[in-house]
Amino acid sequence: MYKILTGNYQQGHLVLDEALDSDWEGKKLHIVVYEADNFSTKQQEFFDLVDRHSFDLPLDYKFDRDELHG
Repeated sequence: MYKILTGNYQQGHLVLDEALDSDWEGKKLHIVVYEADNFSTKQQEFFDLVDRHSFDLPLDYKFDRDELHG
């Protein structure tokens, strides 16, 4: 699961422009931070690609390598 958000860093705290859904409650998150003013076209194209080619897997999904290579 992923979500791309914007926000501002103020007085030692990252303040998001929107709240996360309750689905994120209690989960450990990895954060990638970059300065919005220096956002390049290539970076925007990458995030657009991620949005176009991403989907949610069912909670009970298990990858079966043997099935793929069998």
